[in-house]
Amino acid sequence: WEISTDDGQSWNMIPGATNPTYTISDFVSGTYLYRFQLAASIENLDNDKCRVLSETATIIVVPLEYQVTDTICAGGIYQQGNATYTATGIYVDHLTSSIGCDSIVTLDLTVLPDPNISAEISVVSPVCASDGTGRIDIVSVSNGFPPYKYQLDDLPPQSQNFFTDLDGSSYTVTIRDRFGCSFVQIVEIPIPPALSVDLGE
Repeated sequence: WEISTDDGQSWNMIPGATNPTYTISDFVSGTYLYRFQLAASIENLDNDKCRVLSETATIIVVPLEYQVTDTICAGGIYQQGNATYTATGIYVDHLTSSIGCDSIVTLDLTVLPDPNISAEISVVSPVCASDGTGRIDIVSVSNGFPPYKYQLDDLPPQSQNFFTDLDGSSYTVTIRDRFGCSFVQIVEIPIPPALSVDLGE
């Protein structure tokens, strides 16, 4: 028998494991790959042309206990399994993994007070009322914990601190820091006056 602990990049022979059945009893958490080599003699095991390899068996051993440390902003919710937490503390949950194993998860949760994020925002009006040349720039963000995510209305959050191709209208700008603390502001992009042409008399 051979074992690999690096996803098959290298293999090591298991001393004394020469029977068709191999029993393992001293697992630690991790992913293990096993395969069986068969040849007419021990010498032939080192010759690719004189040996036969079995299909690879993959065994995943999950740890019985997990330690999780996380931080959220005041007003946020941390969900672990079916439990939700909103206060600083250490919480222990008994969960069942996706492969049916029982695990004990210890969560060390810190809830930060709201840092009162503030932001400087500038706007550029479109050239015409609906030509999509307007723009919103988040010039600076203060009091939060970077990196920040920026969201316009219900669009997906993004890393870029600006929004382009906008018409004159009202928009909701949301800024969230790494812990989920947020800043929300309604931003108005002025609608430019309609173009008028006086042809005279």
